[in-house]
Amino acid sequence: MESYATYKKEIDEYVTNAVKIATDLYPYLVPQYFAEAIKHASEGGKRLRGILALVIYDDICLTEQIKVERKTVLDFAAGIEILHAYTLVHDDMPCMDNDSVRRGKPSVHAKYGEATALLVGDELQALGYALTFRAFCSANQARYFENIPKRFSGRGLIGGQIAEVEFVKNAQFFAKDKQEAQRTQINTLKTTELFSCVCEGICNILQPKDGFLSVYLAKFATYFGNAFQIKDDIEDFLNGQDAGEFNYCEVVGLDAAKSVYKVVLKLLDGLFEDSLSEMPLLKMLTQIALPELD
Repeated sequence: MESYATYKKEIDEYVTNAVKIATDLYPYLVPQYFAEAIKHASEGGKRLRGILALVIYDDICLTEQIKVERKTVLDFAAGIEILHAYTLVHDDMPCMDNDSVRRGKPSVHAKYGEATALLVGDELQALGYALTFRAFCSANQARYFENIPKRFSGRGLIGGQIAEVEFVKNAQFFAKDKQEAQRTQINTLKTTELFSCVCEGICNILQPKDGFLSVYLAKFATYFGNAFQIKDDIEDFLNGQDAGEFNYCEVVGLDAAKSVYKVVLKLLDGLFEDSLSEMPLLKMLTQIALPELD
């Protein structure tokens, strides 16, 4: 398997180039700082969602002849990463989470102001959709593109964001068991939806011979996304972050969160022993992204 760093470098370079091509075409009336803010917002991060797309592509290529070029998959992977960046820019704004730091750097609104941050998010959304649409068109699967904005809509990620706004505002009115159910559903919409988007999208682009692979990867995305969010919440909780927010540990307790995380890891192991046994790269990526916790 290519190292995680190699995959990340490939996507970093592709995203950087896509952003440069887009910003170089801005009319002269657009101030230079806007292009700089776009670059600032699109840099950094784990690139996990984009790497996931490339790993699935490489795994499928190990067992069958795929006609889709790697550049097409990179369009899709980079588009998803840029769409993810847009959601983070808007999430960080004072009207939402009010975070002044993102990926070890000042968040966009902290460095460039709120109005610029709002428009940077809008621009990244447009660019992300353009890249993913190009990927579907290159693979002659344009009819499936509509599923991408659905995953980011009120039925998916944005629905999770507004639900979280209401949850944080009114959580004290929920019974404890209702808080857990609400938090789990928010995690599904905000985090799992994007991993589901990647798995569904790459299958629609590649059209693998195994017609059940999309079903298995849908189950994988659900387990992976939930475990990823729980791990993130555990790490934030242990580091004293997200004070005042209702992350999973604050709802169910640290020990319970760790127990649920272990259960989901076992479910993933079961998938790799059975339905996804011919996806060794995906298994290795999962082990890197979701390590065992003490």
